[in-house]
Amino acid sequence: MRNIFKLWQTTIMISIMVISTLTICYGKDPLDPKAQKKNALLTELSPVLNKYKIDVMHDWASNVPTRGNPVLAPLANYILKIDSTFTKRSANDERWAQEFYEANNGIVIGVKGQTAVEAGKFREVWDQTPSSQRVFISFAKEDAALAKNIKKELAAKGYKVFIYYEGEKEIIRSAEDIAYFMQTADNCLVIDTEIARKKYGVLAEALAHTRYVYHRKPDIVRVYGRTSCGRTQQVLEEFRKTNAKVHFIDIDKSSVAQEFVNRNSQYLEKELLPLVVINSKPMKFTALNFWEAIEKCERPKTL
Repeated sequence: MRNIFKLWQTTIMISIMVISTLTICYGKDPLDPKAQKKNALLTELSPVLNKYKIDVMHDWASNVPTRGNPVLAPLANYILKIDSTFTKRSANDERWAQEFYEANNGIVIGVKGQTAVEAGKFREVWDQTPSSQRVFISFAKEDAALAKNIKKELAAKGYKVFIYYEGEKEIIRSAEDIAYFMQTADNCLVIDTEIARKKYGVLAEALAHTRYVYHRKPDIVRVYGRTSCGRTQQVLEEFRKTNAKVHFIDIDKSSVAQEFVNRNSQYLEKELLPLVVINSKPMKFTALNFWEAIEKCERPKTL
């Protein structure tokens, strides 16, 4: 009987260990698994973030209760979740810039598929990575340990990640840089904690995202060519007449850009520059579809 009792105890302990192991391996579902808007990256991160007691939310509109843990969630609608009256304030308030330059809030920023990226060339690599594989995460400086854990898990999934709070001045030097990265990433997230909800810098980023990114995204046009190329200059001139955000990349000044053009040479017409990329998608350059692309880009409104 005693041996049977010991065997029973051992079986119970093994069962508990197995269940615990499975819980650690598979983690928990997002707080709102039935959300209408789902983020593939958050779904992928949810199990591994469970070991840090970081929950995941797909959409603030789900209105599900949190467990009191930190929550990684979309920056979109975060400000409305916290304080709807905040939207009446100005995103250009000087307190935002002050908190930014005093590093009272931080940014996790990364791209997938790059095992080695120099900080000084991060912007070039960012521009040449599909927007679905770019990530931007806002957080309060007191939550830096959480940000580092998220960075670790992103790196394990193939992302090259930097944290602005750690002093990557070559990547983010101004509030304008933050706005650019925020506007051009599909994965704009926030680490929601009680501290973050009190940080003007985090809230102002959420407000800026809600006002200027979430509701309207201008087309992002990148033109790869040479300054001396007349054909390239003509293309730039036409796109600049639209409301698109146009960026010119001189391939003679960037080895990363040159490699990108070589990889996408099938989109060149008769091997002639420029290479045009609209919203991260290279465009086959012909006279007909070029003018179609111009027409699709919203024209500036005139009074």
